[in-house]
Amino acid sequence: MIIVFAKRNGIAACPPRKPSSWGWFSTYDGNIVGCLLLGAGMALTGSCPGTVMVQVGMGLRSGFEVLAGSLLGGVLFSGYAACLKRPVPAAAEGEKKDALTVYQKLGVKEISAVLGYQAACFSVVLAAMRFLPDSQGRLLNPLVGGLLMGSSQLISLVLTSNTLGVSSAFEVAGKLFWRVKDQLTGTAKTAAWPDISSILFAAGIAAGSAAFWRFSGTPIPVSAYPVTSGKAVLGGLLMAFGSRVAGGCTSGHGISGMATLSISSIASVASMFGGGIALSLALKGLGY
Repeated sequence: MIIVFAKRNGIAACPPRKPSSWGWFSTYDGNIVGCLLLGAGMALTGSCPGTVMVQVGMGLRSGFEVLAGSLLGGVLFSGYAACLKRPVPAAAEGEKKDALTVYQKLGVKEISAVLGYQAACFSVVLAAMRFLPDSQGRLLNPLVGGLLMGSSQLISLVLTSNTLGVSSAFEVAGKLFWRVKDQLTGTAKTAAWPDISSILFAAGIAAGSAAFWRFSGTPIPVSAYPVTSGKAVLGGLLMAFGSRVAGGCTSGHGISGMATLSISSIASVASMFGGGIALSLALKGLGY
């Protein structure tokens, strides 16, 4: 509803996310493959490109290790990902373009589709509260936490005209790495330095987390499932690299993209959870 409000009141355009096409096997190949990797990284780390910044703010050891792996993933993506991409045929002039959203695909009004999606989300939430009660300790009612996350979307749109998204910060960090490397070796190109606004956003998440744990007086919870250093770094690398192949992460596709009813974001989120579940089951079967 916030996305619809922002669009109708001229706050931000909020365009739906386009497919991440890499020329491998389908229009959504980048979304699918990238988010399978992202989900695998989430299963290894118990984190995502956004929550790793929260964990860094908390001061968790694994959070810093996941961040290190994510930065490495950003360096590898910005330096070598172009080698993996195959030419994607451009649409012929006058050719009908594929629908980007669910409501375009179904031929219904946006508001009708959004209200239907909203009702489906509420149904899932109510079913989870009824049949899957939370047995773990929690600091905040999940409904309140979700509303706060939605509110942060509105704040982002008002202040920056951009929807929420974190994983681009790792790609920008990678571009900065290669830019500095070229500068030091005397091979710097004339390209401008990358915009670091996404890095500042990620840093803001870490700062907000640090401030909460510092001033609220709430003890930092200790995970019952510690993440080894190897899993943390590898998982962080997979998350960053995969999310950039997919053109978004749990926030970019899951929170923002799904809110626009983008088909590519729906495919991404399904692949994300599919990859995480598959790896979790595989590791459990192998005794890990």
